[in-house]
Amino acid sequence: MMIERLVFRAITDGIARLKADPDELLSFFECEALLEKKEATEIRDYFLANTPSVIHGYARADAKFPLYAIMVTAESQSDKFIGDEGGFMDDPADPEFGTDELASIWDYTLNIVCYSQHPDVTLYNFQLLKNIMAAALPFFKNDDYFDITLSGADMAPDSATMPAGLFLRRLQFNARRQFTQPLIGSKLGRAWTLSGLFIDREGAQSEDVGDVRTNVRVNAKED
Repeated sequence: MMIERLVFRAITDGIARLKADPDELLSFFECEALLEKKEATEIRDYFLANTPSVIHGYARADAKFPLYAIMVTAESQSDKFIGDEGGFMDDPADPEFGTDELASIWDYTLNIVCYSQHPDVTLYNFQLLKNIMAAALPFFKNDDYFDITLSGADMAPDSATMPAGLFLRRLQFNARRQFTQPLIGSKLGRAWTLSGLFIDREGAQSEDVGDVRTNVRVNAKED
C-alpha cells in the first residue's frame, strides 16, 4: 500500500483505539509523560470532545481544528540492485508469470503536522501522535517497510502555508521499502538465458571438433 495511505490508516486506527479506551490515554499521560492526574484527566476529556481530524496535505482555512496533516516531503530511489535485477514473477497463476522484475530501495520521508489553536493542545496531540505511530510500527513492517524512524520539532508559523492563529509541531516519519517493477517484454526472453562462461584451465575434450581441446564453454539455463 502507498505509504501516505498507510500512515493515514495508522493514525485513524490509533485515534479510534484511544476513543474506545480513554483510560489508555489517561495512563499514557500519567505513567509515560509523568503529568499530574488532574492535568492528564483534562487532556483526556478535551481529546474526547475535540478529537483531531486527519487529512492529506497542508491545512486549509476551512479545516476543522485540531488536526493531523500528512505531507510527503521526500521520496527518492536510494539503493539499486546489481543490474536492477529483482528476480521474476514466480507465481504460475499470475498471467505475467516468468516476467523479469526491476528492483531498487526507495526512501520515504513524511511530515505529520499537528495543528491546533492553543500551544498546549498542540503539544498534547503531538505526544499522542508519537504514541500512536510508535505502536503502529509492526503494522508498517507487515507491509515490508523497514528502517523506520521518528523525529519531531516545532515549526514556525508561515502565512503562506497555514491559516493564521495556529500552533503547530511536526512528527517526521522515515521509512524504506523495496520497489519492484515488471520489465515489459521480458516474459518470453527467459526461455534461454545466458548464465555465463565456464573456464576450464585443464582443457576439456570437445565432442564437436574432434581432438581439439577447448578452455571455454557457454553455460545456458532453461526456465
